[in-house]
Order: sequence, then C-alpha cells, then structure tokens
Amino acid sequence: MFYVYAYLRENGTPYYIGKGKNYRAWSKDHSVNLPKNKNRIVILESNLTEIGAFALERRYIMWYGRKDLGTGILQNRTFGGEGGEVSQLTKDKLSIANKGQTPWSKGKNLSDEHKKRIGLSNKGKSKIAGNKNPKFGKGYLITGSNNPNSKKWELIDKKTKTKTFIDNLVQYCKINNLNYQTVYCWQYQKIDNVPRLQKV
Repeated sequence: MFYVYAYLRENGTPYYIGKGKNYRAWSKDHSVNLPKNKNRIVILESNLTEIGAFALERRYIMWYGRKDLGTGILQNRTFGGEGGEVSQLTKDKLSIANKGQTPWSKGKNLSDEHKKRIGLSNKGKSKIAGNKNPKFGKGYLITGSNNPNSKKWELIDKKTKTKTFIDNLVQYCKINNLNYQTVYCWQYQKIDNVPRLQKV
C-alpha cells in the first residue's frame, strides 16, 4: 500500500509533499533535505492505491503551492503524480535479480559501421578515459570487501536486545529465509532510540 507524506518546518508548515511506499518518506534519496527531527516527517494519508496516492499528492501540492513558481510554500519542483527516481532499495533489488544473468550482447559481433558510429558518438565525452583515468587497471582493488562502499551491518534483536554483526546483508537474508526488503527497512525502526539495523 502507498501513502502521502510531508516534511514539516519547525513552525509546523510543510516544505515538501511526496508519495511513497515502505521506507520512502525516511529515505535520503530526495531533491530536498530530510528534517533533522524525524517527528517532522508526517504521513498525511495511508493505505492508498498508487493512483490514489498520486492524486492526493497532486492535490496537496496544488493546495500549498510551489515556491519555484511563486504560488506557495513547498520546495517541490513538480506538480506530483508522475513518479520519481528509482530508490536505492530498488537498485539493490535489481542488482540482486540480475546477478549471474548473461548480458544480451555476449557473443554478438558488431559491424564495423556500428563500431564507427559508437566511436563517433563517444568522441570528446571524457578526458580521463583509458590509462589517463586514475582508477585505470585498479578495479581489483575496489571490489568486494576492499570497496569503500562495502559496509558491515549491526542488527539488534527486538526481544533480547542482543547485537549481531552482518558482513553481507543479502546472504544473511537468504540463510535465514528473510525478505531482504523487510530487513533493509529495519533501519527505520528504533529500539531504545537506536536503529534496529544500522551500518557500522
């Protein structure tokens, strides 16, 4: 089910209206900053179909108006109802789903004319291509656990409040027959003001 949410200023007025599902309202993947105080993230309408959520999002944006158009107080850059960027969670799920898949182009040979057109279209696009790129030939250094984006997770058990350290969240979910999306959203649940799941 979907919902419509608002980010509030300290004075209680909204500065952003959005439509979401699951943890979307608390995601940092926005064109505006999240409120520092999470109590100022408010769910306006819930248990909606996607179409209903889009319609209400448009209505709220029209009601409060947009600052960029001089019609109101919201920082929204659109009138709503058109969807949004792909969230990091969706990107992660797509990555998992596509692992081990054979690329469509594997084993296919491009004609000389096709290669020439690709070369011409890419000409002048990058000044750091090939061995001029500081990462050239160093791909093996930034894969797996050596990758700076690779993080460990700390999971707090709700009942016993014991902590578990997880190296690979995807593997942990597979081994324990858990839904990855559900576990990923645990970072937005708190136990004694500490996220149930957090990166360490």
